[in-house]
Amino acid sequence: MRKILKSLGSLLLLSVLVMSSCKKDDDKTTTTEEKPVPAGTYAKSITIGNSESDEILKEFADKNYDRIQGSLTISFDHENLSSLGNVREITGSLKISSIDKESLDFLSKLDQVGGMVEIQDMSALNSLQSLSLLDSIGGNLVLKSCPKLTSLDGLNKLVYLNGSLKLDHLAVLTETSQLSSLELLSGSIEINACDLMDSFTGISQIDSITGGVQLTNCKKLNSLDGLSGIRYMSGKVEISNMPSIVHLNTLTKVDTLRSTVVVSDCANLVSVDGFDKVQQIGKGLHFQNCPNLTTVTGFTELDSIQGGLSSEYCYKLENFEGMTSLRLIKGNFDLIGAKEITTITGFKLPLRINGKVNLRSNPMLVSLGDKTTSTGLGAIREVHGGMDIFYNKALESYCPLKNISTFKGVFQCFGNKVDITTLDDLKDICK
Repeated sequence: MRKILKSLGSLLLLSVLVMSSCKKDDDKTTTTEEKPVPAGTYAKSITIGNSESDEILKEFADKNYDRIQGSLTISFDHENLSSLGNVREITGSLKISSIDKESLDFLSKLDQVGGMVEIQDMSALNSLQSLSLLDSIGGNLVLKSCPKLTSLDGLNKLVYLNGSLKLDHLAVLTETSQLSSLELLSGSIEINACDLMDSFTGISQIDSITGGVQLTNCKKLNSLDGLSGIRYMSGKVEISNMPSIVHLNTLTKVDTLRSTVVVSDCANLVSVDGFDKVQQIGKGLHFQNCPNLTTVTGFTELDSIQGGLSSEYCYKLENFEGMTSLRLIKGNFDLIGAKEITTITGFKLPLRINGKVNLRSNPMLVSLGDKTTSTGLGAIREVHGGMDIFYNKALESYCPLKNISTFKGVFQCFGNKVDITTLDDLKDICK
């Protein structure tokens, strides 16, 4: 028995020794030596937010740092910002706001930012010339609420923008042609409330963006030639409150749209004829509150809309003649408030609508298409979400709907010149 106990004790001692040895080995493997900071590098993020930033700026002046390993945030107009004058690279983001400077001359040697660049609420800023060496931005470029900035001069050497371009509330900005060196723009293009900009140019060499295009509230913008090179975009296309656009005919090379297209509140827009190569829209296609929109002829290759198709309060819309290849609408089809349309034309191929058909308040609408040639709503073969036909005061002919072979959902019809109860009524009416 003593021998057994002695053996067990020896085994226990051996186990403890082995475990202790393994722990020491683990401690050795997990211990890492800190990498030395490269010469000329300030190795942490900086915030210049008040007068207490004196020591940081003094250190920059004394040691001539040319690289910030982190982000730089400036929200205080410190008298010694010139101490940053040797900085060539910021590995993180650059954010500047609310300082009373006409230029960014304290960053005149900057050529690379690893994160986003955000410059906003700069009431005196009138020039970006001090950024003339900047060629790479690793995130978004945001210029917002700089009421005296007239141009993007200074961004002429910018080649890589690995994020979105956002121009917002730049009241006197007139053009964007200075972006002509861009080879990569990977995010979205968002321009809002740039009142004096009359054309968007400078990026026609860009052929794809992973985001979308949102152009809103620009009173004088009448040309979108800067978008003429784009073939692919995965984000939303929104053109809204652009009173100077008359013809939307720029996106002629786009063949893939992965999201929604919305054209709204464009008071003088007459035609949309610039989407000739688009075969599929990934979500919806919507026209809203464009009172002078007459024709939508620019979707001749469009085969399917993976969301809804709508025209709401486009008073002068006459037809859908540009949609002769359309076979599928996965959402609703809405025609509301088209005051001058008399006959729905344009659809020619057998059409399936997975959502609801909604025809409302179209006072001059007499006919829904041609039953014999199967055009207009005569092209519909399937409806899977019901149908509402309300307050079309001149509507008296429903015969094109006789071609529908599959109908699911509720049928409602009232307030028209002639009302019917169900689609079955057409068997007797349209012999």
